[in-house]
Amino acid sequence: MPPHHRRIYPVLRFLPVFILLGMAIFRVPTLAASEDHVYVTKTVDKSLAAVGDVLVYTIVLGNPKEVPLTEVVVQDSFDARLDHVQVVSASAGQAVVEGSTLTISSLVLQPGETVMVTVAAQISSRAAPGDVISNVARFQSPEASVHMSNSVDVVVLPGALPATGEAPWWRLPILLLIVVTWVLLAAVGMDVRRRRRDLFKK
Repeated sequence: MPPHHRRIYPVLRFLPVFILLGMAIFRVPTLAASEDHVYVTKTVDKSLAAVGDVLVYTIVLGNPKEVPLTEVVVQDSFDARLDHVQVVSASAGQAVVEGSTLTISSLVLQPGETVMVTVAAQISSRAAPGDVISNVARFQSPEASVHMSNSVDVVVLPGALPATGEAPWWRLPILLLIVVTWVLLAAVGMDVRRRRRDLFKK
């Protein structure tokens, strides 16, 4: 294979990643639209990450009712492509990780009270570029039934070379292409919305 082909091939190889990135970045949040997310919401500090990166998840529990929520239990099963899942902090209750499952228990939420739990996990070598790691937490209480959190997604990017720890030469072009893709998608979206507004005015 000619040298210039060897340089272009890795970039073309990860074109599907760009599509997944666009889907992940331009998803419209719907937290306010669901009653579930009043009880439990979830965020992650990175939406794009590489193998070896550490993700920090934050789970916020709340009680919108006028009565205490007793026997609150939250379970969160993390993706099998994540290693070293561990509790960083918990403002109340007992948070324990067994295997890859987080359980929050021994918790009573008073009306209007919120509790925050932070968990860290590392993306393992089992994850491949283009993978989307999704995660949802489950909230349960006798006074509030069962509620699911919003889904948080992390897109796995091409990472460092395992043998040397150095970033491959083609990572920068890929990241530049990602930025260009975002800009183009945003421009197309704005143009479509403008055309729709003009159509309705007619």
